[in-house]
Amino acid sequence: MSRQGIILIGVLVLVTLGTLTAAVAMYGSHAITASVRAGTVSTSLRNDAGNALRAVVERLGEQRERILRGELPDLPAEFTLYERDGKRIFVELLDVNGYRAAPEGARLDLNHATAEMLAALEDVDEEMAQRILDARSRGLFLDPLDLLTVEGITPEQLFGADAGLFGAATGRERLPAAAVSEGALIDLFTVYSADPNVQIGIDEEMARHAGSRKINLNASWSEEMREPIAERWGEDVAEGVERILTSGARFGSDTELVRFLIRTFSGDPETIATVLDGFTTSPEPYLYGRVDLNTATAQVLSVLPGFDMDSAERAVTARDSLADEKKLSIAWLLGEGILGAEEFALAADHLTTRSMQWRVRLRVGVDEDEQVGVGEGFAPPPEVVEGSREGRHVVLEAVIDLASPRTRVASIVDITHARLAFALRSEADHGREVVPDLPVASDRGFFGQSPEAADPEDVPVDAETPSPVDAERAERVFTTDEDRRVGRWNPVRMGGARGR
Repeated sequence: MSRQGIILIGVLVLVTLGTLTAAVAMYGSHAITASVRAGTVSTSLRNDAGNALRAVVERLGEQRERILRGELPDLPAEFTLYERDGKRIFVELLDVNGYRAAPEGARLDLNHATAEMLAALEDVDEEMAQRILDARSRGLFLDPLDLLTVEGITPEQLFGADAGLFGAATGRERLPAAAVSEGALIDLFTVYSADPNVQIGIDEEMARHAGSRKINLNASWSEEMREPIAERWGEDVAEGVERILTSGARFGSDTELVRFLIRTFSGDPETIATVLDGFTTSPEPYLYGRVDLNTATAQVLSVLPGFDMDSAERAVTARDSLADEKKLSIAWLLGEGILGAEEFALAADHLTTRSMQWRVRLRVGVDEDEQVGVGEGFAPPPEVVEGSREGRHVVLEAVIDLASPRTRVASIVDITHARLAFALRSEADHGREVVPDLPVASDRGFFGQSPEAADPEDVPVDAETPSPVDAERAERVFTTDEDRRVGRWNPVRMGGARGR
């Protein structure tokens, strides 16, 4: 070949390499641009998610009075957060166990369930129950996800065989109405059940006292006790209670109070309902670990004292046909013959007729008619497009606490990429045992600050497992404002979190 031919071939090679280099640079530039834009969208959506959660918190707060009477929250399936520059930011309430807002009161509280209750669950044996109690003795569970810190409990046990259902997929498809897995422990437990120790106002006469603190009968008689009794029921009732308490009677639990009422009033359900609505055996502002009789599953009810699976299933069947007014009191279990007198007395310490904590799962995103990161006449690689789409929505799971007049967010978890976490863990498990980086509630939460921040004077929760009020303490205490709820606003999360 001539010298001129060699030079010509060399020039052609250089031109080709230059063209390829330019193409690669352009390709990479578009990919980087797409990633940057996707990241910007993701950051913006996280801000939008905060506003969406605030909107839901406000909506639930407005409904607190009727939720106190056992009604379910009313939330839309979807709403528009705002529209701007041709974009619509949508908010979907994904189903949680078949609810738009799922009642935490329908679950068993990990911080208050006994060993017998835990071991009676179908998917928990005595050994696992003891390990849970051992873990609890080292500090409160602050989230049901803390069960992963208990020796021997795996993600598959916690979330069920179809663990990937925890979270949300890319795109707009909904999770199934019952997005739960058979045998999933996560659907049985909570740490947020706190029932306000206040009257419902179950009849027309008492309706005006709805929301008032119940009268604590686990205390010595005093003028402090007389005043609210006389105001609500009259001097005759106040004198009757005085005679009972000054005679030496003590009611250390609702079980003891119910036994007394059954003996005294021949087990009349209406009288028992009236007394239980107005009186309590605890001085505290909240009753912890109570299960909502009107929403709990038969499996959860069956492990409570006084119940077995047969009576639990009959209770679940019967409640669907009861009038709302009757379901205001747990006494319908006695009136409908679901439980006998002694069984009902045993169950009384563990039941309520409402849930004041609600779990919501929000998907916040941009309508999908727009494309992110696509340049004019140039298509980025598939992985960039997929990454952009993933940044088009954020999925939060939150627990909203209505137990006090001030609505609070007890927990926030970002579960946008939960499916990916499970998929990666499953793939890694083929080669070695790994501990997955599962979504958990951080100390400061998803946004770094709760939408409803705690006041500086808020009382911190005890780091020890809550215990019932004993008779000796009741001699000294008629009422207390001690708040032992678990929640993000509480300083114990900052230092006492388990395994964090």
